[in-house]
Amino acid sequence: MNRKKLDYEKAGVREYMVAAVRTKQVFWFIRRRGKFKPLPEGADGIIRSEVFPGFWLDADAFLNRESKRLVAAMRQGLASAEHAAFVAKLASKRKGR
Repeated sequence: MNRKKLDYEKAGVREYMVAAVRTKQVFWFIRRRGKFKPLPEGADGIIRSEVFPGFWLDADAFLNRESKRLVAAMRQGLASAEHAAFVAKLASKRKGR
């Protein structure tokens, strides 16, 4: 994780996730002031991307292969107001080409 983290910082990556399957951990990082900081999960255990609004991950469901819970969190994110605004913003930029 350390070498890639430095490479991602240099490349300007804004957010990334690492799944450590052996230790059953998900690490999600967000770029803040040029450096990556952990993006914490919410009180409900869901990690919510800030770069891609509506991309939500139930890390526990992911690590334990609980597909129903995993898909439910993803669908909730895609149905969120934040995701709708993100899609609308992308669509307006596309029209402006």
